[in-house]
Formats: sequence, C-alpha cells, structure tokens
Amino acid sequence: MPLPSTMTPIATVTLSANASAITFSSIPQGYTDLMLTTYGASQATGGGSVVLKFNGDTGNNYSYLYMFGTGSGTGTGAFANVGGCLVNRHNTVDGAGWTAISNYSNTSVTKALLSRGSGNNIAITLTGRWRSTAAITSIACSMESGPGFAPGFTATLYGIKAA
Repeated sequence: MPLPSTMTPIATVTLSANASAITFSSIPQGYTDLMLTTYGASQATGGGSVVLKFNGDTGNNYSYLYMFGTGSGTGTGAFANVGGCLVNRHNTVDGAGWTAISNYSNTSVTKALLSRGSGNNIAITLTGRWRSTAAITSIACSMESGPGFAPGFTATLYGIKAA
C-alpha cells in the first residue's frame, strides 16, 4: 500500500525575464508547514541571498542567524530587528536552496524558518523568525543586493501536511 503524499505543490514561478520580486499570494491554510524551493541565478555580479517578507510586513520584525562555508573560509552572523529574513544564496551562476516554514497557519506562535542553499562555491544554512502570530497568506521574495532575479529563476511553494 503506497504512503499518502504529504507534500503538495501550491504554485511555481519560472521567470522569462529579469524580475525584482516574486510573490506568492492567497496561500491556502490547509497545511501544517510550507516549503519554498529556489533555483537559478541573480542578475547581480556576486549575487545575493533571497529575502522573504510575509503578508506585506516590511517592518523590522524579522531576525536570522547564518553560517556559511566557501572553498577558502567560513563565517557566521546574527541579525535582529531587520526588515526581512534572508534565506538561500544565489549568484550570477545557478544557485539552489530550500526554506521550511513551520506552523505557517498557526495563529498562536511566531513563525520559524530553516533554510539551506548553495551557489558559486558557497554553502549557507540559516535559521530565522518572523515575530508575528498572523497566519502567512503571502510571501514576497526579493534579492538582498542587486537588481533581482535572472531569467529562468524558478521558485516553487509546497504545502506540507502532517503525516
């Protein structure tokens, strides 16, 4: 007997031209968690990380910790009270990553994120938090530096049901 699928694609965006942002709106509330996958390149030389903002919140209500490794070194950092949560790293060559968003529809808890990604000789792991108990109904993705995402960049949002 096959096991039931617990991960369902909600929406996929594949860019045909340069774009400064990708937004997922009207996110259904029938799942336990969300998973966002990204693959592709940034427009900027040197690239940057994807920044997530939820429900149009542009206030300093986000915080995150990161660690990274390259072919020549490692690093860590922490940021609190910032205007978005950094997740996957993308450079002018293809990068890939995923971000899990726990309890996105639970209005009793703030929202926690875990992200892993790699691109152009860098691997990065991040944990983050949106300090709101609101259910997430939209996710705006932008690039931390540079003009944005290059053609072919793909982002897919999945809903995850408890097994």
